[in-house]
Amino acid sequence: MGPLLALALLAACVQGATVTVDQSGGKVTASAVRGDKPACVDDLDVVEARDGVGDPAPVAWHIVTADADLCVSRFTLGEMPAGFDQDAPLVPLVPGRRYRVELSGTGFMGATSFTAGPSTAPAPSPTPARR
Repeated sequence: MGPLLALALLAACVQGATVTVDQSGGKVTASAVRGDKPACVDDLDVVEARDGVGDPAPVAWHIVTADADLCVSRFTLGEMPAGFDQDAPLVPLVPGRRYRVELSGTGFMGATSFTAGPSTAPAPSPTPARR
């Protein structure tokens, strides 16, 4: 089999996944589905979204599964799921800056971009006044 045919067959085996990002409660959560089922993610990258060609985008977070039998499809950025390893802790996201979440697993890849919002973490409860 020639290298071009092998590459074409590999590309035909990779399907898309729908990736969504939710920003609420001061957290950013990314999830992936294929059709109507959760997609088992092996690799997650969060990078600064860049327009055009140039230097590679800085990586804000990269994690990979250490357990091939594990199926995780939902991730809260900065929180390590059991069975995953990270290259480095999450770099704090800058409000107003665009980021791209890239998720992949056996037979699929998916990505989406989002703009980091201001912290939406609930404010601490006020201390009751003493009488």
